[in-house]
Amino acid sequence: MTKKKKQGTYFFGRVIKVGILANDNFITALKDGSSVNSNSYRWMITDSLHKKNNEFEFFYGKLSKYSPEGETSVIDEDSKLTRDDLTENLAIASAPFVYIPEFSGICYLRIWNQIDQQTLKNRLKDIVTEYFDKIFVDMDIKDISETIKFKERVKEFTSISKIQCQINQPNPLYGDIWKHLKDYLINRKSKDLKITEEAKGEEGILTRLNSNSDINDEESVNIIDAGIYMALDGYGEGKITGKVDGKEKTISTKSNAISLKYDTNPDPDDFAQEVYKRFQEMHEKRGLKH
Repeated sequence: MTKKKKQGTYFFGRVIKVGILANDNFITALKDGSSVNSNSYRWMITDSLHKKNNEFEFFYGKLSKYSPEGETSVIDEDSKLTRDDLTENLAIASAPFVYIPEFSGICYLRIWNQIDQQTLKNRLKDIVTEYFDKIFVDMDIKDISETIKFKERVKEFTSISKIQCQINQPNPLYGDIWKHLKDYLINRKSKDLKITEEAKGEEGILTRLNSNSDINDEESVNIIDAGIYMALDGYGEGKITGKVDGKEKTISTKSNAISLKYDTNPDPDDFAQEVYKRFQEMHEKRGLKH
């Protein structure tokens, strides 16, 4: 009888690289970075594989959480008793991930009660920046969100009182809807931009984010609406506050992160192929370009 493979939830994100952290340097840090400490545990990237085939390039690895000194129960066959045995570097959990340089895209596993989304992002950042002694480098991982689901939620608002977004300079992709904002960041040599817009009165902000008509590529989109679309594409974070059924409500781009159900212990090549296909479909649908 074939053992059924256990599946978990993987999330899609965008790797924001700053300073000298180009793709080659980033992958080098993933491959060669040492362990880091956090909350009495140690963290290291294990089981790594960097591969280029005729179709695409990828890096596969596992973010592994372990205890420098651990205790585990073993069976003593002679006495037929269990006993505690001390061991070094006791493995706690490992979260597989794959990085696709072509899209600056990452897909990673969340492990309940062990490695949540933010923990994985923080530990990968620690490993990569420590490799360069935190000199002239910085990075972050931003979620890629469901655009349609987010717009459906925004349309529930009868009025919008506040729009906030924090966006990062994109590389290497752009979307026609927010290309002018990307150019603005590049021309001004800006790493990121934070914008907050608040309504003057009860009628709320006049924005197309909660309109019933779709925004097409030919239309001019104002700066903060474009920022929300950038955040949805993985280049920042956005929040919208307003009234729904007479009550104030806030929604975030982060709450609609795109996910994938897949094996918790995947074959690296098969997993990378599936993730690459999903990124291709995602970018074609959104009209993202290099």
